[in-house]
Amino acid sequence: MGHRTLSSVPALWASIPCPRSELRLDLVLASGQSFRWREQNPAHWSGVLADQVWTLTQTEEQLYCTVYRGEKGQIGRPTPEELKAVHQYFQLDVSLAQLYCHWSSVDPHFQKVAQKFQGLRTSAHPAR
Repeated sequence: MGHRTLSSVPALWASIPCPRSELRLDLVLASGQSFRWREQNPAHWSGVLADQVWTLTQTEEQLYCTVYRGEKGQIGRPTPEELKAVHQYFQLDVSLAQLYCHWSSVDPHFQKVAQKFQGLRTSAHPAR
């Protein structure tokens, strides 16, 4: 099976509200801070997370996720429990905007470059 795209099989995707200012997949997954993620199709990143293969993509306001389960007959959109792993991996409970504001207030250099790197965060847990 090839890697899914959001437009080809929309029923197998789930979304998490997440503006690009809080997470930019293109910056995070290609940065060297996250490992084993590859851009399989334009703006569709596949990698291992929580012992499963995932493909992620995003719009300006949503993070879309699909999971490839090893068990036969387990084709379907990610469950809320599976989505928690994605949420935790990217620490989406942490407000990047608040961190950037604080870091900009104490570091003039960061303040100058922060606008170029909105949405850049590191993952909380290594991929398993």
